Amino acid sequence: ALVIDRSGSMAGEKLEMAKSAAIATAEVLGHSDFLGVYAFDSTAYVVAPMTRLAATSAVAAQISTLAPGGGTNLQPAFEQARAALQQVKAKVKHMIVLTDGQTTGDGYEALASQCRSDGITISTVAIGEGSHVGLLQAIASAGGGQAYTTLDAKSITRIFTQDTLMHTGRMIHEEPFTPQLVE
Repeated sequence: ALVIDRSGSMAGEKLEMAKSAAIATAEVLGHSDFLGVYAFDSTAYVVAPMTRLAATSAVAAQISTLAPGGGTNLQPAFEQARAALQQVKAKVKHMIVLTDGQTTGDGYEALASQCRSDGITISTVAIGEGSHVGLLQAIASAGGGQAYTTLDAKSITRIFTQDTLMHTGRMIHEEPFTPQLVE
């Protein structure tokens, strides 16, 4: 699940790079994977409902409609993404949260801990100098994911795809094995 800040402060390059990153994330996932995209300003919006990725073009079209506006309240979108991930039958359930600002609401660490106990990991991306880095790091820590901070909007795509590949196991595949001696 991708949870993206679409508040007024995200207008311009930040939101365009976030949309590109979301589309690139859809492209690195397979047809058997699920993806849901949720946006927030003062309220939450379902950009692309949690669904199996049959065609990335449909999700890309939905993501490209994202426009900036409003304040910053992560909580409703966070809860929508969590509820959607709870309904999915998947081996790996992961959420990436991106914001450039200070969010209203509280109880984020407890919510992230509940997600982790539900088998959902959370990574966060703080973009820009105005982001609430401490809160995002606490969410990622409680959610068992990574916390990223960047001042460069162009790095969002790399962060999203790298984090997705790492959490889906496509970047590194670790499992016990028994070596066998052969001629």
